[in-house]
Amino acid sequence: MGQVRTLVVKSRGHFRAAFDDFAPPERFLEVDCPGLTTPNLKSLPWRYLPRPMYPIDDHTTWSPLPMDLSRFPRRRYTIGATPLEFLPNFTRALSPDGQGPNIWIKRDDMLGLFPGGNKTRKLEFLVADALAQGADTLITCGAPQSNHCRITLSAAVKEGLKCRFVIEERVPGSFHEDASGNHFLFRLMGVEALTVVPAGSNMAAAMQQVADELVAQGRKGYIIAGGGSNALGGLGYVACAQELQQQFYEQDVRIDQVVVGSGSSGTHGGLVAGFIGNHINIPIVGIGVSRDPADQEPLVYKEAQAVADLLGLGL
Repeated sequence: MGQVRTLVVKSRGHFRAAFDDFAPPERFLEVDCPGLTTPNLKSLPWRYLPRPMYPIDDHTTWSPLPMDLSRFPRRRYTIGATPLEFLPNFTRALSPDGQGPNIWIKRDDMLGLFPGGNKTRKLEFLVADALAQGADTLITCGAPQSNHCRITLSAAVKEGLKCRFVIEERVPGSFHEDASGNHFLFRLMGVEALTVVPAGSNMAAAMQQVADELVAQGRKGYIIAGGGSNALGGLGYVACAQELQQQFYEQDVRIDQVVVGSGSSGTHGGLVAGFIGNHINIPIVGIGVSRDPADQEPLVYKEAQAVADLLGLGL
């Protein structure tokens, strides 16, 4: 090699790792040869990219892409993606003449924690934030048989944290210390404390009171909104949107409409923000589980906007 005056290397992308030791940088001459593309990015006829953009335009700097979720702390409670599964029997039941839709289901019932459900995705981001802030106790709220409370407690146990609930007794006399179902699981997993409040109570204020009690004890609580529904929790369903997009491609599935339950609005709003941010042009229809559409729609829009703002989508 010491006798070689000129060395031509085809691979522009990788040759420096092998040949940097043989010559100083000023002796390298990069040549733009005909091929599939060009290293001169400014010369390409970009039509759809928002401008200005690094490194295409002058006087621009690199910044994380809005949909890059790796910039947010995250815990992982599920191994891999949940399945996207075709439902042949349900499809036949809805279209006995064969003219109806094919029905697929995203199996988020198989998400991690005890047992899984849609709140697991939200808690991956929320609990990571709690840990980053040095919290020792998770505080959240729900009804006497709340699935969200159960899964939040499961995450707390997994992370070595304590957990306290504010329970809204929406039906007078419906809360019982010795109840079965989720309330039995609360006791089984060791919830630290339960505060029962009547229907219509200010749940945020009640959770803050619990947090203040912890401060007085020299501890630090982290409040998780009901259903995990805030901008940070909504990132869980931005991640789900990205997961779906990949599955649609890999399984060669064409989806015309997505149907999702809509309650505290975190799942619904997170999906909306995720679909918009990832340019997934599929309508999303929410099925209200707790409010009339006139009351639910503003909550979904508010949640979707909050998630979009957190991502920096500029909508």
